[in-house]
Amino acid sequence: MASRYERYQYIYGNTVRAEEAVVPEPNQQEEQVRQPEKKKQASGSRKVTDFNKSFTKTLVVAVAAMVIICISYLHGQYQLNNQIREISAKQTELAALINENHAKKSSLDQVVDYDEIREYAKEKLGMVTPGEKNTIYYDGAASDYVRQYEDIPSAQ
Repeated sequence: MASRYERYQYIYGNTVRAEEAVVPEPNQQEEQVRQPEKKKQASGSRKVTDFNKSFTKTLVVAVAAMVIICISYLHGQYQLNNQIREISAKQTELAALINENHAKKSSLDQVVDYDEIREYAKEKLGMVTPGEKNTIYYDGAASDYVRQYEDIPSAQ
């Protein structure tokens, strides 16, 4: 650890105070003192360089990831907007088809006279309207379908 004197000498530079006028010692000691400083500076600059390289690599990876995320987000928004437009077009088409269907149904209802069909079926074809005794009630199973293995018994 540097002494207080060395720190202040670094701060004040090469100015010497009157009371500290000391004759420097031989060059060997100065070189020994300066060499560790150079090593410290060299290793410090290497650390700074390593830090800068690793920081730069990390920064480049982070920026690339952010760009990829932004592009995928924009692509998703584009697809969502396209799907919304398609749904809107399909809904418009459905509404047009429903209106067309109602119009055709009402035109058919005006053309077809159900009372005339009923009279024709009764008089010409001999059909009758079913009554109470013509209706047969069958108690089937509580499933979705019925399998008939025998004839349904007649009501008497």
